[in-house]
Amino acid sequence: MSEGARAPWSKRGCVESHRREQGKHKQRKCELPPSTVSATPSLRPEAPKRSAMAGDVEVYLSQAHDSSVSAGFRALYEERLLLDVTLLIEEQSFQAHRALLATQSDYFRIMFTADMRERQQDQIALKGLTATGFDHVLRFMYYGRLELSMPTVQEILQAAMYVQLREAVRFCCSFLLAQMCLENCAEVTRLLEDFGLGSEGMQEREGVQERLDAFLLDNFVPLMSRPEFLSYLSLEKLVAYLSSDQLSRFPEIQLYEAAQAWLRHDRRRWRHTDTVVQNLRFCLMTPAHVKTSEFYRYSRQLRQEVETALGYFQQVNEQPLLDSKSNRIRSARPQTAVFRGMIGHSMVNSRILLLHRPKRWWELDGPQAPLRPDCLAILNNFVFLLGGEELGADGEFHASSKVYRYDPRHNSWLRMADMSVPRSEFAVGVIGRFIYAVAGRTRDETFYSTERYDIVLDRWEFTDPYPVNKYGHEGTVLDGKLYITGGITSSSTSKQVCVFDPGREALGETRPRRAQAVTNCWENKSKMNYARCFHKMISHNGKLYVFGGVCVVLRASFESQGCPSTEVYSPDTDEWTILASMPIGRSGHGVAVLDSQIMVLGGLCYNGHYSDSILTFDPEENKWKEDEYPRMPCKLDGLQVCSLHFPEYVLEHKQRSDRCKASELLQSGAVRHTQAVFHSMRLFSTSAPMGRVGGALVVTPPPGDDLRVPAIIPTCFPSHVPQGSPLSLLQGRGQSSVLTHLQSPAARVRFCSEGEAQCHSCRVTMETGPLMRGRISLCSSEIHPPPPPPPPPPPLPLASPRLAQPSPAQPSAAQPSAALQRGDEG
Repeated sequence: MSEGARAPWSKRGCVESHRREQGKHKQRKCELPPSTVSATPSLRPEAPKRSAMAGDVEVYLSQAHDSSVSAGFRALYEERLLLDVTLLIEEQSFQAHRALLATQSDYFRIMFTADMRERQQDQIALKGLTATGFDHVLRFMYYGRLELSMPTVQEILQAAMYVQLREAVRFCCSFLLAQMCLENCAEVTRLLEDFGLGSEGMQEREGVQERLDAFLLDNFVPLMSRPEFLSYLSLEKLVAYLSSDQLSRFPEIQLYEAAQAWLRHDRRRWRHTDTVVQNLRFCLMTPAHVKTSEFYRYSRQLRQEVETALGYFQQVNEQPLLDSKSNRIRSARPQTAVFRGMIGHSMVNSRILLLHRPKRWWELDGPQAPLRPDCLAILNNFVFLLGGEELGADGEFHASSKVYRYDPRHNSWLRMADMSVPRSEFAVGVIGRFIYAVAGRTRDETFYSTERYDIVLDRWEFTDPYPVNKYGHEGTVLDGKLYITGGITSSSTSKQVCVFDPGREALGETRPRRAQAVTNCWENKSKMNYARCFHKMISHNGKLYVFGGVCVVLRASFESQGCPSTEVYSPDTDEWTILASMPIGRSGHGVAVLDSQIMVLGGLCYNGHYSDSILTFDPEENKWKEDEYPRMPCKLDGLQVCSLHFPEYVLEHKQRSDRCKASELLQSGAVRHTQAVFHSMRLFSTSAPMGRVGGALVVTPPPGDDLRVPAIIPTCFPSHVPQGSPLSLLQGRGQSSVLTHLQSPAARVRFCSEGEAQCHSCRVTMETGPLMRGRISLCSSEIHPPPPPPPPPPPLPLASPRLAQPSPAQPSAAQPSAALQRGDEG
């Protein structure tokens, strides 16, 4: 062989030959005999999955290998081929493959691989199982399908636990929890506990106890009226449930009655009365309820709890200071409460907007006054609204000295002592038993006076004044000291930061120690990086956070520029640090802490538009996020926000009350019937009578319509809309839900468009989102008015005169306007 010729078996020649063959191989498809198609996985060389590469060798992975192996075992099982073990259960025999049993079950894996006697046996007897249960489990190992029903689930669960088939156990648990209801709750709970599925450990048990407890807590009161559940429930379980904060759905009096039902069910339980009643919260009841028990004379602990509650009821003023478990609301998580401010320059009603846990807005009753509170103070879950502006008899806004206290336990308001002077645009802080009101202004003057409210005595008194006249500043309390930042002075917008230390007397100690001087004075701290006013400040994790605001440039013309920056103050180092700025700067907004994040709500944006959006700031990551929470139902400016623990039964009671009011109003004929024409890309069109209930419009479509009956449209517009004012709402998916069905509260229709919905009389705008083009027009044509009942019922209180029945002496409010009769056809 010549030197230049290559041997066909040389290394270089082999590589070139291999590459040529490899190229041809990639163009060929792998063809299998028809008889082996069902049992052999199909290979796809044109899109291989490479798991390893060794030189020029490629490894192909079959995507159908696992399913083909399972199909092969199923075929052998159905044809009764290669069966190598027989299992004897209740005189019935089950043939199977050892290999499959070992791969599916940890029990059989140990039996067939360890040094055990059954390893050499062809027939194995299994004790403690039923043939029905094991038959389902064996079929599940071959077919991966488990048929469950209430009559057979116990036997199947027993067999799955016996052979340690985790996936089957998990399916049984999911089935039992899904089928659980009031009728079988005791049976299902006892079954799960008998198998130890409520304990921790195995993977299939994870979450079972949590889901079981969630069902029991959500239905605790109805379950306590069922004898089988009372017989099942042990003392330990009852005490655990009564001490839980997750029983927020039920008033405390219902829990009290449920506890008495448990004691009454078995006379031998009476000796546990003291243990049971000490987990009840008698201060959340009413004086008429706390003594309604036949066990009162038998239990010393019960008498002691009742006496404590009666004393609590008598101390009306001191209740915010008496913080204990007996008067603490059952709530596992705080909610965000918004106390309404303004929409533009129009006063809205003073109802409360509550952002509930499922990210839904609720509307609750507010103080009976057209008040725009400027300051909010919270003490042990009691809310104080102070000052601000209110609508006077002359139709103008005036500074207010009124103080209201809100109790979320009963959704009730209480008028407290007025401030010494009316104030607006001032700052407040709670230290000990005192609420401090600092500086502020009226329409005519700006002042520096500071006064404090004694919660125990329900009295205001002046204290050390602020160093300068100021308004538009912000205050909050950190480590027992009141910090005041920013604001507007007689000369300009301020960067100033002052701290007020009231001393130990405000903290409830009448005689401070001699080693500690009492310092009732103001002290300057490091200034902020930016001058600002009408901003918001909040304390979180030992630091102060400042958001937004404006800076007045020319005081004569009150020209201003936005200050979107965010700053944080550390009292340890007395330094301010600039953080990430808000995506959209704003002033007059609200701020609250929820789930370790700081929420910024509403306000007047720097683009001149009022906002209903919610921004969230993460202090750990120094990042802003949008659209994590639903938008507020309306755009608000000057709102006050806080985080409150709120009982869910108040919300459910409010929902039931709205349903009753809507039904009564519609049946009484006290509503004015108008025509609501819906246009939404011609999806549907209807006419419906409408009326007003509280702050909502009531819509009743005719039977068979696309809308359900009845429905409520919560209104976000001012309560003083003149009678006959035209109103339009745009339709679409939108950011704000303005229609909620009464029959199905979860079902909603959202109205918006590529524009804004506007109250044409007050020029109040609502932000709308782009989707459907269309409009809801409230027209005037009477449709099917109900006959007046003899005698006519007394008129119900209406939230707005615009929808009230027109009297004969007044012009009818049902005259349509040209703007409303022109419907946008979309």
